[in-house]
Amino acid sequence: MMQHVDAIMMPTILDEIPDDEGCEVTCSCLGCPLPQCRYDDPAWYRRSKRFANDLLRMKIIRVEGLTVHEAAERFEITVRTVFRIQRRCRLAEPSAVEEVAPFITMLELEYASLALFRVR
Repeated sequence: MMQHVDAIMMPTILDEIPDDEGCEVTCSCLGCPLPQCRYDDPAWYRRSKRFANDLLRMKIIRVEGLTVHEAAERFEITVRTVFRIQRRCRLAEPSAVEEVAPFITMLELEYASLALFRVR
């Protein structure tokens, strides 16, 4: 014999789907370009974001032909940090660069350069 279950007590599929509020990467989780959610592995996200910033800084260093001391002054970081950035970019495998690629679109590159580096 079947027991009666209140419809109010039965969870629906819609109750199990979280709100799609997005994050700083994208406004919608369903349209996110990242290979995994930033909230699933925050350490991976921080590393990837730092590496994307490193690649951006290295590109500016190469394009403008900055010395280590000039780069440190331009980015307001220490000379030692410039050497760390160079090492991380030098040791990166091509697959690591591809993994970070969703962070660096042309529009984001422009915004990041404005936000990260003060133009004097």
